[in-house]
Formats: sequence, C-alpha cells, structure tokens
Amino acid sequence: MTVLDITRSLEMGREILRSYLDSGDDTLEQTLRNYGSMIVVQTDRPDLIDTRLQILISGVLSLVYEDSPEQIIRKQTLLSQPIRDVKSIEEKLTVFVDVLSGFIRELSGEEDNGQLSVQVHLYLRTCHVSELRQLTVESLSERFGYNRSYFSRKIKGEMSVSIQELILKEKLRRAYDLLQLKRGKVTVRFLASHLGFLDPAHFSRVFKEAYGVSPSDLSFLNP
Repeated sequence: MTVLDITRSLEMGREILRSYLDSGDDTLEQTLRNYGSMIVVQTDRPDLIDTRLQILISGVLSLVYEDSPEQIIRKQTLLSQPIRDVKSIEEKLTVFVDVLSGFIRELSGEEDNGQLSVQVHLYLRTCHVSELRQLTVESLSERFGYNRSYFSRKIKGEMSVSIQELILKEKLRRAYDLLQLKRGKVTVRFLASHLGFLDPAHFSRVFKEAYGVSPSDLSFLNP
C-alpha cells in the first residue's frame, strides 16, 4: 500500500462518513456501492479488487481509530475476510457494502449512546476543510448545542485535551495528508491559508512540533 493509496483512501473514507453524518441511513448503502463500483472500474486486474476494497475499508477505519493501529488491523481483517471469501465481483461488492454499512451503523449506535467525544471526533475527522478552517471553540460548542464552558470541560474530561488542541491536531493532520497527496506541488503559504492559519511561520512551527519535520522539507521527501 503506497502513501498515495493511503491518502486517497482517507479522502474517500472521509466522504463516506460525512455523507452518512449529513444524510443518515437512507443513502448509506448506495453511497458505498458507488464507491465500490468506482474501485472495480478503476482496477485493471481482477485479482487486485480485494486489495483495493480493503484499502478503502482501511481509510474509514483510520479515521475512526486513528490512535490505535492494532484496532485498525484487527477490524480490517474482520471486515475484509468476507470479501475475500466470495468469488464473483458482484458478490464482493455486495459483501463490501454489507460489512462496511454494518460497521458504520454500529459506530453510529455507539455515538448515540456514548460519549460526546465520539461525536466531536467524527465531526472533526469528516468536516469539509472550509468548515475546519473557520472552527472555534464557540462555533463547535454551538454546533453540538452546548454553552462554551460546559462543552470545554466535558471534552477535556473525556479526552484529556482541550478543544483548541483537537482543532489544531485535525488541521495539521489535513496538512500532512495534503502534502502526501500533492508532494512538491503545494507551498507552506498555501497550506497555512487553506487551513486557517494567519501566519505561515507559526503554521510551520507547530507542524514541525507535531511531525518532527517542517512542511517544506516533507513536501520534497521521497515517497
């Protein structure tokens, strides 16, 4: 799996989850079938279809379990095996839709019954860059229907980090993904502006603190 595969799978996974959060259950299976069919059409060798569908599943899982590689691998194996067990492409698409829609619905049940942090995490991981760029503690607390002080305390208690840190982490993660996808084709100034940083130097500094390399250096590293 290449860096480009991973980055694209994250973007597709983000679109799938965002569509579900925006539209609910009604369009989930059709959305998954559309993405699965697109992968089939774009895959020249039939023997690679299992791998390509697995990469997309990995993209969704990476958005949900970003800090738990072991859980990503475990869930990926569980969800991918039924796809490998069937032979025809149509069967593979059907099983892909079934297993991934089941996982997303299960996740939604956990969101409804669980902690506020689960809802916030999914929103941050899937929101449009245009939304992320404008996010503040106030706008995020308003979105979830809480006053700023209670919302801040609640998230801090559940996740042991502040809302400001969560927003910053997601912005830097999006910057990292974009650098991987468009290696050598984006500037630090563009990234800073794209993600709502007023000062490119500040963006570079916090990026390096998070990833151990400056965005300008990462942009020209070999894949």
